Amino acid sequence: MQALSAHPQGAEIGQTLGSLFGGPGREHHVPDLQAALDHVRGREDTTQEAVSVGFCMGGGLSGQLAASDAALAAAVCFYGTPPSGEQVQRISCPVLGIYGGEDERITSQVPAFADAMSAAGKPFEHHTYPGAVRLLL
Repeated sequence: MQALSAHPQGAEIGQTLGSLFGGPGREHHVPDLQAALDHVRGREDTTQEAVSVGFCMGGGLSGQLAASDAALAAAVCFYGTPPSGEQVQRISCPVLGIYGGEDERITSQVPAFADAMSAAGKPFEHHTYPGAVRLLL
């Protein structure tokens, strides 16, 4: 907050960050993702299945989209908070997770997600790389 207040465009940046990270969770972005996906699927030149790939916040959103779109062919989550246990029941596509061993905030949630996916019979492959951290830009 101190850095934002000193920046000439701090108010605008703060508003953008609030839009990205505000709300009850990242789920509030899913309707926009779904609308974009529906638009692509509606194009006459679209003949391939849709997949979702995301990094960091996008990784979490890729998992959220997997839980909300039954026609998604696959989801790849590079980092990102995994979907909740209740959301796992709605996932119908294979999910691949790539995580850094030093990113405890996210990686510590992976075993419970893996267990929930396994218990629900959902395909989930994940890799955690020791010594790797998440890069924040």
